[in-house]
Amino acid sequence: MNIRIAAAGLLPGLALGLPVHAGGLADEAFVVQPVLVVEEPLRFSGPWVGGAIGALGLSAENETGDDADPDWLPDDDIDGGGDDHAGGTIGLRAGYDLRFENVVVGAMAAYDRSATDFGGAGELEAIARAGLRLGLARDRNLFYLAGGWARAYTEGSDGDEPADDTPFGDSDGYFAGLGYERLMENGFSVGGEILYHEFDEFRATDVEVDVVTAQITVAYRF
Repeated sequence: MNIRIAAAGLLPGLALGLPVHAGGLADEAFVVQPVLVVEEPLRFSGPWVGGAIGALGLSAENETGDDADPDWLPDDDIDGGGDDHAGGTIGLRAGYDLRFENVVVGAMAAYDRSATDFGGAGELEAIARAGLRLGLARDRNLFYLAGGWARAYTEGSDGDEPADDTPFGDSDGYFAGLGYERLMENGFSVGGEILYHEFDEFRATDVEVDVVTAQITVAYRF
């Protein structure tokens, strides 16, 4: 009789697959396994859009002296020694990055508005850029180099002008520089960028314009 009762006491535990011993069910019938949560790594990858605001320094130089100025460009506008001017910039930008281990490569395009005076010769109205960037990522930080094609747009003059009212015209050129970007929360990033530009294909063929921009950047990564 006693043997049958003891066996009957073991049956529920055996049916449930629970550990048992001579005294009945084990003290700890259920063991909860910890769940390992793996955070997704911070990525500088994919498309992004953003904006920038900053300062601009411009140096316009007539490389062959005053005598090379066109008739419609006042004699004292740009001399052989060059003229320096400063202004502000604000613009939009977009791009796409790919990350390989800690190396980031990407393409970008930007358009910055400005109103930086050349003196009497007119003003720099805008700069467009399209190029590549190559960087090194560390945690939330990205340090990069950038370079590519650029175009300067000018307008106005105080002197006698051609019919289209753009005495300098527009010029293709190039840009090169460096930047820094830091990832924030929810896909946003902030950073800074310093770029050098050179333009020497204006209608005034002997005029070279060098532009340096220093900007604070904000972007959103999708």
